[in-house]
Amino acid sequence: MYEEYDLTLDYSYYTRIVLIDGSLPKQTVFSESSNSRTYPIIYGPHHSIDRLQQFIITKFINLKRIAILNHGPSNVNKIFRTPQFIQNKQLFLDSDLYPGANIHTFSPITKMLYEIINSTPLERLDFLGCNLLQLPKWVLYFDLLKNMKSQLIIGASNNNTGNIQYGGDWNMENTNENIKNVYFVSSLISLYSRLLLSDTFSQNNRTYTFTYETGNPSCTITYLDNTSGNVIIPGTMQDSEGNSYTVTATSWLFFNKNDVTSVTIPTTVTEIYTYFARQSSIQSLTFLEPSSCSKICEGAFWDCDLLTKAPFPLQSLLEIGPYAFFDCDVLVNVIIPNTVTTIGGQSFSNLSSLVALTIPDSVTTITQSIAQFMTSNPIMTSSNYDTTEGFSICTNSNIEAVSYTHLTLPTNREV
Repeated sequence: MYEEYDLTLDYSYYTRIVLIDGSLPKQTVFSESSNSRTYPIIYGPHHSIDRLQQFIITKFINLKRIAILNHGPSNVNKIFRTPQFIQNKQLFLDSDLYPGANIHTFSPITKMLYEIINSTPLERLDFLGCNLLQLPKWVLYFDLLKNMKSQLIIGASNNNTGNIQYGGDWNMENTNENIKNVYFVSSLISLYSRLLLSDTFSQNNRTYTFTYETGNPSCTITYLDNTSGNVIIPGTMQDSEGNSYTVTATSWLFFNKNDVTSVTIPTTVTEIYTYFARQSSIQSLTFLEPSSCSKICEGAFWDCDLLTKAPFPLQSLLEIGPYAFFDCDVLVNVIIPNTVTTIGGQSFSNLSSLVALTIPDSVTTITQSIAQFMTSNPIMTSSNYDTTEGFSICTNSNIEAVSYTHLTLPTNREV
């Protein structure tokens, strides 16, 4: 589940949890492959540490195992950044490994795991990233966790984690256990065509962490170490062996980053990721043309208070996701390109400065009201204006909204 957790339901049936890094490409393969006794949670920087801790401790009263799915290094001789978990916090810090470190000094995620380990009947904690046992710092971290509770077992791998046809396996070498069927349905997890590894590429004083699919020349950027100023994202990455990969996607690189000014997207990127720059200081974003970007995903620019213009590629954009520009206070005039066919709910809501919103005839589907909660009174225009039929694009009574007869709506949806 990617949404917030429902604390009203009974989760006592589940004995296992998989915590899935939301920056993993194709992360839904893991959630959809989880077996009947395993509850999948896809986490991201927007989730709450306290809420996740409360959810697990109070609702999973028969919990025996947890697996944490994130990337390990493809090359253990290169610097490997400890993956981020919730609220942009790293899974652990060096200070957690110092002699004398304890519950009062632990970093937020280490403290959360301590509380979960000691407040549930947890017996095993497995880390599914590649090659983690080859990293001395991670071995110390596993020892730290193991000492938090008597007889707690920590599983990890010293080679590539993933399906055998792509050069990996599901063995936890330190416990001599294959966990493929422990957490997953074998026939479904076999569809995962990547390994749980990442590599790094440096250019112009910035280091990018990226992951790729075996046998596929494309890659996804999952982390950027320096987001300050004007960022020009490269169109290609190189791995440790000199192989080149085309950048087709990014994760939430600028989520809650207050030092970024502008971002340039290469022609190769096919979508702007969910929460790509949410709550950031970004002022402008430029698509190099001819752009390949067909989708701006959910909440990509949510609460970007300094964004002065809604960025769109000229000829390739097909879909604008829900909440894409929600609460962008300084957007004044939004003109949606005539290539767009689908607009998600609340995508232009709560824009206090919006004066005009132009929706082209190419739009055939709107999933919900797209412009609500305005303090201004924007004029919304389209070439097939109709005052007698169709539906309102806005539900706010203070907005002068036009109606459309050519759009297709889901059943029982208010628009």
